[in-house]
Amino acid sequence: MNSIHLDLLLLQALDKFVKKLNLDVNVPKLQDLYGYSPEYFMEKLSIARSIAVELFRRYRLTWWDVFIESDIGKERLLIAKEINVDRRDRVLDVGCGRGYFTYALSRYSRCIVGIDLMNSGGRRGWWDHFNKALILLGIKQWVSGIRANGSKMPFNDGYFNLAAMVHSMRNFKGEEELIRTLREMKRVVRNGGYVVIVENLPVSLDLKQYLHLKLHNIRVHVLGDELPYPDTNELLGMVNYVGFRDIEISIIDHGLNATPAIYYTSPSNSKFNKDLFDNYIETVKIIRLYGEASTPIVIIKATV
Repeated sequence: MNSIHLDLLLLQALDKFVKKLNLDVNVPKLQDLYGYSPEYFMEKLSIARSIAVELFRRYRLTWWDVFIESDIGKERLLIAKEINVDRRDRVLDVGCGRGYFTYALSRYSRCIVGIDLMNSGGRRGWWDHFNKALILLGIKQWVSGIRANGSKMPFNDGYFNLAAMVHSMRNFKGEEELIRTLREMKRVVRNGGYVVIVENLPVSLDLKQYLHLKLHNIRVHVLGDELPYPDTNELLGMVNYVGFRDIEISIIDHGLNATPAIYYTSPSNSKFNKDLFDNYIETVKIIRLYGEASTPIVIIKATV
């Protein structure tokens, strides 16, 4: 059984395992795949799977080892710890996507629900891989996924202790939909519970973060499938508009490639002019040399 959601983490974790085990194995790395076609990407991912099978067999590695060793998994675990999730909490992950934060929550809580509108467009089959990941990680008894709209949730008032939206604001259509979703998150959380928002900020502190932000902004312009990163004032404006009792804010720089800005686009895309395409090609080439890192995140924890 394979889950593409977990397989992708191999491209961040395998090289670290090989170095720790002092093995002479050339493994595919995520950094090397920026700008290449989906077919080439999947070819390298298949090689990573084959290497992982052998490492799992010889060294008794598990998918949790992969999750913890990857930058994506490591950051989600740090966020779950930062927001103080309790074992008895009912937790909702809004816009769960591939489920990385949902999986991380299972280390702290024993009742987690992830919701998303997956299985459409480029996300076809994601729920199947989400459920396979739950089995491979051994957490199916504590985690469930529901295909639902965040702005109209199928839950009773006050059902959850905490509702979180982690790295998913960028996937909404705009501010109006985000505000409706925040209202719903507030509705389904009990009095005294929390709504948590986590998102990258549009600032860079070093070259790797600059490259990440540059590539993300090109995506916003060319593909139009994600929103620009909001600044802290924009987020606070939405949270205050919905109305919460207390708001805590923290800004953290984990220095990890936790939200890879990797995507492929063709020069035939009508939104590409020559300068923009050249900019894209130049950026992915530099990333192959130096890597990229996610920009600092803001964590907003609001009391219902």
